[in-house]
Formats: sequence, C-alpha cells, structure tokens
Amino acid sequence: MEVRSAINILFSKFNINYRVFLYLFVVTAIVIAIAASAVMPTFNEVIKNPETTESFTAVTNTFADYLRGQTTFSQVIASGKTFYHTVIDLMNATNATAAFWVTVVVVSFFIRLAMSFCYPAISDVISNFMSSNMSYGLLSNILKNFSLCAKYAFFHTIITMVTDIAIFFAIYGVTKLFFPIIGVFAFALALVCAVVLIALRLTFSSGVIPEMVVGGEKKYFGALKTGFSYMKKYFGKIFGANCIVIFVIYSLMMLTTLITFGVAFFVLGSMLVTYIHVMQLVFYYESKSMRYYTDAYTIVNTAPISERIDLQDELLRKDD
Repeated sequence: MEVRSAINILFSKFNINYRVFLYLFVVTAIVIAIAASAVMPTFNEVIKNPETTESFTAVTNTFADYLRGQTTFSQVIASGKTFYHTVIDLMNATNATAAFWVTVVVVSFFIRLAMSFCYPAISDVISNFMSSNMSYGLLSNILKNFSLCAKYAFFHTIITMVTDIAIFFAIYGVTKLFFPIIGVFAFALALVCAVVLIALRLTFSSGVIPEMVVGGEKKYFGALKTGFSYMKKYFGKIFGANCIVIFVIYSLMMLTTLITFGVAFFVLGSMLVTYIHVMQLVFYYESKSMRYYTDAYTIVNTAPISERIDLQDELLRKDD
C-alpha cells in the first residue's frame, strides 16, 4: 500500500525529478571544477613526466596490437599494471597521493553537504502536493527554508560521512575475509552487505525530515528522536522498501552509466533521492492517519473507518 502510493506520487510529480537532476548535476560540476583547479598544479607534475607519457604510450600501443591480433590480452593487462605503478610511484614522490586523498575527502564532503541542502525543500514540495495538491518550485522552496536546509545539511552530512566510512570498511573487511574462501562471489556478498547497511542507515533516519518539515520540529536530533518513535512501527516495511529501491537503482546505474557517459548516474540518482523522500512522507502521513493526494484526483484516507464516521457526524452537526 505505502510503496504503491509512493510510486504513484513519484510519477504524478515526475517534473520534480528534472529539478533535482539539474540541481545535483550543477552542484557536482561546480564542486569538482573548484577542486580540480586547486589540485591540478600538483598532478601536472605527474601527468607531464616523461615516464608517465612513455608508460601510457606503451599501454595504447599494446592495446592497438591486441585489436590487430598481434598480442594477448594478458599483455594488455601487464602494460596497464606497469602504467598504474608508474603513476603511483610518481605521485608518492611528489606528494600527489596525499593531495589526491585530501581532495577526495573534501569533494565528497562538499558534494554531500550541497546535496543534503536541498533535501528538506524536496520534502516540502512533495508534502505540499500530498496535503493540498499544490505545486511549488524547488529553488524558491530552498530559499524559503534556507535556515532549516542549512541546519539539516550540516548534521546530516557529518553523520552520514562517518557512517558511510564505517560501511566502506565493513564492505572491505567482508571482501578481504571471504575472497580467499569463495573467490569472486565475495564481491556479490559485499554488494548485499552494502545494500543492507545503506538501507539501515536510511531507515533509522527516515523520520527526520518529515518531523522537521511537516511536524514542525526544528532541531535535528529532536526530529531524529521523535521520528524514530513512529518509525519503529513501520521498520520492516521501510527497511524492505529501501533495500529494494537501492538494489534496483544501483544496479541500473552500474549497467547504464558508462554507455550514457554518466548521464544515467544523475538521472537515476535524482529519482532515488526523490523516491526516498516521497516514501518517508507516505509512512509519516500513514502513521499520523493523515489524508494525502497520490495524484491530482486520488486522495488516500488513512484514518480508520470508525474515525471517519465520527468525523463525518461531527461535520454534519456543525452544518446543522
């Protein structure tokens, strides 16, 4: 019921996916461009080094020979490994390795921060549609809820960065532990663990934005506590829905990102972000027995039949 309602809302308000897509694409491009301009002087030493040029030329020549049938694929792999080790050695010699990892952490933080900044606005736009069938712009909503967006983004980014680092090491540990035992199947096991752990993170925080946007709780940790109290009732449903949508979207990303030159990553990513927020709001409305629109003509009444009858009798008495 809840998942079907969330899907209906997602497609009823499909235009918001385009806005989220544009926002995520622009934010990512800006952050990466700024980071690249800051670190390129360091990496230029590695890129322009004669050893790098010579090693890269060897890779391209070996690959060309492979296409002509003059060498084996193992030789292509060997030349690729040589190029990789050459670059790594040069990076270590020029401190580019440290600059690379610092850049990765900083870029990840600011992309996550900028993405999180729009999450309360996305939920507010969707909530306005669900409650009153009204349509609002994403950018205007970000400006209207600027303080709330900033507060949410700050705490959400710090918490999710820490948990995602823990998830990364957990997946790495699973892969390293089971690879000697089951071989390549360890990667499949690691993928399952990744889906489960990410779904758990999303499930435990699923009540935060609804409480801040609809419930009126302005403190992040207050919303986390209050949201968890009702989320427990729907834990299994929310967790299961998160597992399914994460697995499906991430699988589609891996299959389509390369052949679409990265466009599918942003398109599917925006759909994932929007759907998760729709689903969070649907479960919130269900928990509060609130009516909501799933499209322009359909209203879901989540209140029990007895409550609806009592409400109808009360309205009739007022009319008299």
